[in-house]
Amino acid sequence: MAIALELEQLKKTYPGGVQALRGIDLKVEAGDFYALLGA
Repeated sequence: MAIALELEQLKKTYPGGVQALRGIDLKVEAGDFYALLGA
């Protein structure tokens, strides 16, 4: 299948230095469904 979305080295750091994501790689193929959840 064709890749609909590709992420490499995704990062998210909140003010104050709190890291929510660090170095996430993800390939989503057409028709697939993914969810990223956190608490």
